[in-house]
Amino acid sequence: MSKTITPADVAARKAALIERGKAHKILSECAEARRRDRANTLTVVSAIESSSTGALRAEVQSSKGGKVYTVTFDPPKNGRIRGFSCNCRDHRDRGVVCKHMLAVSHRFVAQKRDEYKLLVDLEKLFFA
Repeated sequence: MSKTITPADVAARKAALIERGKAHKILSECAEARRRDRANTLTVVSAIESSSTGALRAEVQSSKGGKVYTVTFDPPKNGRIRGFSCNCRDHRDRGVVCKHMLAVSHRFVAQKRDEYKLLVDLEKLFFA
């Protein structure tokens, strides 16, 4: 069964992507510079966004390669991520935004930026 995509559907998804982008930007700005640098070297093994809730769950390979950490993000509200977690020691013991969270955030934002561009193109082609 297929669903017809309406201009309202496209506008709503674009708004959600903008909100997520803002929230992840704030998250990145809160982190220490060295964590942001380290995040760029990590591999996100998998990432799944819930279509019903908007929550994000991902797995990130450790920097030494021996372990996989689980990162979760609640969907943002008013441009802020309401809840997030990672099962690494740095986040668990210190409560900081860890490099695993940043790796997921960077990947997610890059992918969603591409999705946003596709939605803009879709609007131009079909709804302009």
